[in-house]
Formats: sequence, structure tokens, C-alpha cells
Amino acid sequence: MTVELLTEAALSNRSALYVWMLENHDTFAAVVAKAGRPNWQALSEAFGTQGYTDSDGQPPSDEVTRQTWWRVRKTVKARRAKQPPPPVAAPAAASLPATPSPPAPPVARVLPEPGEDDDSRIIEPRRRFNWQPAVPRAKPPKQGD
Repeated sequence: MTVELLTEAALSNRSALYVWMLENHDTFAAVVAKAGRPNWQALSEAFGTQGYTDSDGQPPSDEVTRQTWWRVRKTVKARRAKQPPPPVAAPAAASLPATPSPPAPPVARVLPEPGEDDDSRIIEPRRRFNWQPAVPRAKPPKQGD
């Protein structure tokens, strides 16, 4: 018995539309996401002209297409939640250094000796360009006085 026969048997109670949406989930999800609010009537007509049917063997209506997509998304989400996350690939050995680099030496701060008067070490705060203290605006003269 082949995997194709088992898959076909397992999906035999599903509509052709459901099977197509399940097999093409990621591609169709990208189409729906790009559309924002998809036109389910146009999609159902397109599926019908391609021969995809609902569970009764009829061309799908817009509501059946929308609900089928909702069920497929729910199924795919549940399946993916059951799967363990993919292992994180270790970085390639070539990208790691052969020996770790030594830590940087500490930076020594030179402070003036007590009593030493060195004005070159005093840093004045920079003033912002065009900065002036707030001054109330003068009232314009009244016209006609």
C-alpha cells in the first residue's frame, strides 16, 4: 500500500475544495492575505470553473468557500501546534574564532591631583544655536486709536 492510497483514503470524506485548500494552504493564505478582504464570490466561481466541488459534489457557494477556508486554517494551525519546533541550527565552525579574544583592558581615568587648578579640564556645556530665553511678545498696537 502506498502513501498516496492512504492519503486518498484518509481524505475521502472531504470535499475536493477542502483537499485543494489543505494541500495549497501556504500559497492560498498568501493570496488571501494580499487581498485583505477576499471576494469569496469570485473565488467560489473560480474554484467551480476549475472543477472543485463542495461535499455534495456541487460547485461551491461563496459561503461554503469561506467556511471551508476557515476549517482548513483551523486544521493546519492545530497540526502545526502539535509538531515540535524545528531545531535551531548551530553556527558553522568556520564562523567561530579558533581562540577566544582576550578581554579589553580596563580604561584608566586620570584625575587631577587635589589642589591642582587645571582649567583645561573644565568643560562648559554647549549652548543650543539660536536659543534665547522666552520673552513675552509685545502686543501689536490697536488700529483706530
